[in-house]
Amino acid sequence: CAILKNNRSMIDILINRLTGQVVIKVSPNEFTFSWRGKSVKIKTYVHLFDDNGYYRILGIGADFEGSSRCTRVELFSEKLPPNDRILRPKLLELFIRFGLQKIIGRRSIMRPTVVFEKTHNIAKILSGYQNSVLIEAAYKAGAYSVQIN
Repeated sequence: CAILKNNRSMIDILINRLTGQVVIKVSPNEFTFSWRGKSVKIKTYVHLFDDNGYYRILGIGADFEGSSRCTRVELFSEKLPPNDRILRPKLLELFIRFGLQKIIGRRSIMRPTVVFEKTHNIAKILSGYQNSVLIEAAYKAGAYSVQIN
């Protein structure tokens, strides 16, 4: 068991050196992704297009030509229609995946450690479950490990 634990620690150290930590500062209006001296701010909304009941994401965190014809879903709006409540966890996962790809690059083969900061900013909206919601979304988005600071 001690050998297994030491091997796990070595793997953690190796992964951390190769990918480092992605720090995500949380607010209801935007997330700031930081990694190795770079940072990217992404607004917390997603543009969906309803294609006969099949939703396609056409944009994340930015308006684009034609976005007025899409449904804009605010990820942390306090007033969401019932069907958007079902979509929100999946959209949050895709939002975090987008942010990780944008800050690290699409070609990264290593999964990063994700560190969330200021999660209390969305506590009211997620009824105090913000940490578990963010942790689950980050793992599904491809994080190797997740921490809350």
